[in-house]
Amino acid sequence: MKDALGYYKILGITSSYSDEELKNAYHNQAKLWHPDSNSSPEAAEVFRKLSDAYKILSDNKLRHRYDILSLGCTADNYPTTANLAIIKDGNEDVNLRALHQNTIRANFITGHLYQNYQAASYQTSLKLSFKNAITNWCLGWWHYKTFFANLFNIIGNFIHPISSQDSLRILLINMLAHEQSGQLVKAVQSGLQACDYLDSEGQKIVRDYIASLGINSPRPRAWNIAELRLVQLIFPLVFCLFLILSFTNLTRLFSSSSEINYYQNVNMGLGKQVTDDLIVGKVINIPVDRTDASKLYHLKKAAPIMYGPSDKFDVLKNAPEKMTVRLTGVTPDNIWARVMIDNGEMGFIRMNMIEKGRGLDLPFGSAVGE
Repeated sequence: MKDALGYYKILGITSSYSDEELKNAYHNQAKLWHPDSNSSPEAAEVFRKLSDAYKILSDNKLRHRYDILSLGCTADNYPTTANLAIIKDGNEDVNLRALHQNTIRANFITGHLYQNYQAASYQTSLKLSFKNAITNWCLGWWHYKTFFANLFNIIGNFIHPISSQDSLRILLINMLAHEQSGQLVKAVQSGLQACDYLDSEGQKIVRDYIASLGINSPRPRAWNIAELRLVQLIFPLVFCLFLILSFTNLTRLFSSSSEINYYQNVNMGLGKQVTDDLIVGKVINIPVDRTDASKLYHLKKAAPIMYGPSDKFDVLKNAPEKMTVRLTGVTPDNIWARVMIDNGEMGFIRMNMIEKGRGLDLPFGSAVGE
């Protein structure tokens, strides 16, 4: 049994006391602490608390309220029970929780930690969690003293987006406040939600109170804590995606400097030129002049010549060992060579498969050379 204000303790009784035991405990303690017979400085204060305890515990309804509030309150935050105020978030939403998240705002000179406590509805909590995440991710790092503090701050907000104990306190106070104002359905709804944060003993106390109201009501929709956590990751995920796309675009920008025209002009000699329709993007071009013997190469051994600079392309020709080809381009990584074969077609072969110089004699009319 929780005893927020120490009423059970000061009377020396348990929660299962009888009326007779309560009276005897009160009279014995009152005689002991009455200011007329006790000269200690704290006698008046103890006697006053004894009177308050007896007044509450001798009334079944007041005692039940005390037991309920003790489940979620302490002596420091125990409310005035005579006229409990309903805790609200704008509109009178019974589905409230205690959003308790910290934010850090820093610059290069200083940094400040702000503790944000608010009784909020589910929709309000989603918005505030997103806003707090943006604040921490954008402003929390800019001071050497707040850098690591902000890291733990972000992790803490993610793991515990709401305070369970404070949420319980809000729901219990609202259950009693709604009952005082005659809103019994809302009182029941608040009590049913409070049971989510209580052990079996606490649930029995609250359910007994709900049963005494004589009202049946479905409980509001449960909070999706996973969604509340996920909304805190929207900003960092979008920011990371932006960085990835920016890096990708920069990579493409710098790698595009080696690209050439899509079509290769071939000098066939005697003032004749033809254009090969092979797409050659991202291949460093070597001008084709069939009269230039310095660009003649031969295969070290039999190997396939591909349609493109990859083993995944189809085979243009299975070339024999010592076959003479003309070098017309290389890939920027110097792994693939683009070569011309006798019929004028161009394909790709790995650089380590060819060697400079003529190999087999060129057939009559070969496009590779004279």
